[in-house]
Amino acid sequence: MSSSKRSLPMLLPRPPTQSAGEGDLARTTTELPRKRQAVTTACNNCKKRKSKCDSCRPRCGPCLRRDLQCEFVERQDPNAHENEKRLISTYQTVFELIRQGNHEESIQALQRIRDADNVDEAANSIEGAQLLLQMPSSSYVSTLEKRAPRERLSFENLRPRKRQLRSPHEDSSFMFEKQYMTDPRDKYVDSEIFVDLSTRDLPLSRWTTVSQDDRQMNHLLTMFFTWDNIVERAFYRPIFEEDTITMDPQLPDDHPRNFCSRFLINALLAVSCLYTLDPVFFKEPQDSSTRGRRWADEAETLLEKIDKPSIPLLQGLYSLFVYEGVIGNGTKSVNYFLRSMNVYKDLNDVWTVQPRQGADDARLEREKQAISWCLWGFYCCEWRSSQAFGFRKLVRKPKIKRVWLEDNFTLSKPDCVGYWWFPYPISYQIQTSLQVEVRTVDVALSEIVEEALDFVYPEEGKLPP
Repeated sequence: MSSSKRSLPMLLPRPPTQSAGEGDLARTTTELPRKRQAVTTACNNCKKRKSKCDSCRPRCGPCLRRDLQCEFVERQDPNAHENEKRLISTYQTVFELIRQGNHEESIQALQRIRDADNVDEAANSIEGAQLLLQMPSSSYVSTLEKRAPRERLSFENLRPRKRQLRSPHEDSSFMFEKQYMTDPRDKYVDSEIFVDLSTRDLPLSRWTTVSQDDRQMNHLLTMFFTWDNIVERAFYRPIFEEDTITMDPQLPDDHPRNFCSRFLINALLAVSCLYTLDPVFFKEPQDSSTRGRRWADEAETLLEKIDKPSIPLLQGLYSLFVYEGVIGNGTKSVNYFLRSMNVYKDLNDVWTVQPRQGADDARLEREKQAISWCLWGFYCCEWRSSQAFGFRKLVRKPKIKRVWLEDNFTLSKPDCVGYWWFPYPISYQIQTSLQVEVRTVDVALSEIVEEALDFVYPEEGKLPP
């Protein structure tokens, strides 16, 4: 029985006692290795071998042991850091505006943030509206509701982020810019199909000193009337083209009953440049934010000499408001907007419908149609800007009747330039523009919006209607 038992070896004697330092060293050698830190970027060799990379630079551990060349290719969004800085700046600006604003505005801003589907969009809208509210000129304060005085941050400290035209085709080789000097009929229209378009080559070089190239400027203007859906609402194209051809450019820009002026042409060409990235329209080479700036500068110079209300003044001011709001820095945009409100109120008087001397009946009828179309169009487009600023609707319905509902209205006739629409310069495939039908619906919507904004932004000291 004892022979079947396994014999165990004798225990070795206890080792001599170690010093404290040696004991610590012994313990450190038996500690478990630290957990490998996760890395966000592996080198190309480790990616191919699907091995763990320690992301050490300039050569990682595995490549160093194998004596291989180590390369890292990082995938980063080039705009991620800039977008993050812009977002933080926006949040800081909104926080300061809420903190320094009065109680009512702070509550309203917080309510907007809570009700918004996207917090970033709500913050950007509050920032833009509050910044613009700081800059109205003293001569236009009558347009705004009276507010309690309060301390505000300077515009320089709260400068809004730079805006630019966003498009999936932000490239000068986009179809808008491809050989526009070539007649589109040669490229897009079958040679056996006759296309009769009642468009005109306008002598725009008579109205501006910026350029003498009528074809380039007509290209800009055609793109404006094709794609714009803001300023274009306040334009009656038939009489605008008529006066551009027949009127004397040397007449005063505020001449009554004229529907074209040097100020308007320059402002219109400036806002038309929002639809192009052709470097020929840049004031500063390689800087797309300066496109159209030469026309805008000339329009600003001409504006200093105008002191009487007119339809071209109203249209030009709103054109500059949109232009500066899109690619400007915002300092001029709000002043153009507020002054256009005052011009509209002056035009919306009895004199706009009173007959004048020295004009035939046909011209008077065209003028009546143009005034009605322009004022009602401005009534429809104004609230989109006022609502973005957080204002009540600043203009009320025109006193002139809705002439476009009459049977003999020019835009309802197939021989009128505004009756048709085609996606210039992509194609000349014509379709009806439905401008009259759209205007009827647009007016109905604007009337509803006017009631809604009066409820959301009631007059100071009064309950909502």
